[in-house]
Amino acid sequence: LKRLQNGSGTLLAGITTLKDGTGQLVVAANTATDATSRLAAGSNQLVVGLGDLNDGLVKLSDGTGELSMSLADGAEKAPSWEGDRLDKAIDAAAEPVGTQHVGDGLTFFGKGLSPFFLSLSLWFGVLIMYMIMPPFSRRAIDSGTNPLRALAYTMLPSFIIGFVQSIALWIMQVNLLDIQPEHPLALFGVMVLVSWVFVTAIMALNTALGPAPGRLATMALMSLQLVASNGLYPPEVQPAFIQWVHSWDPMRYSVDLVRYALFGTPESDPRMWTAVTVLLSVAALSIAISCVALWARRVWRMKDLHPELTV
Repeated sequence: LKRLQNGSGTLLAGITTLKDGTGQLVVAANTATDATSRLAAGSNQLVVGLGDLNDGLVKLSDGTGELSMSLADGAEKAPSWEGDRLDKAIDAAAEPVGTQHVGDGLTFFGKGLSPFFLSLSLWFGVLIMYMIMPPFSRRAIDSGTNPLRALAYTMLPSFIIGFVQSIALWIMQVNLLDIQPEHPLALFGVMVLVSWVFVTAIMALNTALGPAPGRLATMALMSLQLVASNGLYPPEVQPAFIQWVHSWDPMRYSVDLVRYALFGTPESDPRMWTAVTVLLSVAALSIAISCVALWARRVWRMKDLHPELTV
């Protein structure tokens, strides 16, 4: 009975342990059931994905075949580079841009601006000259001599001074600045011609308007000609008024002539002879205006008899 009592206790403890293990088994079985359901759902998705992958592989295979056929067709149509054609293609790839027509090759920036500054110097030199010496002789006018002779009384010394100025500018350009013009002697002749034309033009302003108004008009025209002469900026990019001034600006033609002497010009370019014709016409017109103005100054006006007092 004692052993039966002890065994009954042991049996009770075992039954309790069996009960706990059975509960854990039930929980594990439920967990396994849920995992099996998720596994089944994932397997279904895997089957669907494998089907899509199979369709994609079929399309990839078809596209690869079309690409292979297209590459084969393109390879048959591609040009073949052999011999002289291959050499030309190599040259084109190595040097894609080649120069055929070379314009004005400027070695330094000053040579491109020389036509403008030479014209400006010649105009400014005549302006300063008539600030120092009178533009006309009152004694020659009052003597009643021929107006052309009275004009030559002042114009010939002005021509000599302009000639000396041209020599100085030519030496400065060719020897000191080393500009190396295309036509050195032509450059000297152009500068002398431009200087004498400017002498006649500025003398016409002074004889027609008077010394003081003539100097003012000369400075105003100088400022206007600077921007319209095509020496700094092309007239096409400037206002319409400047383009209109450019159409008759004498300095425009002096710039063209100096450019011809510095850089040369093809025979088909008419600007050189056009510039010579226009400048000679300006000189002739200026001499005519000066003669008429000197002839008109033979008449004494009240302001000449009663001049204004200056302090």
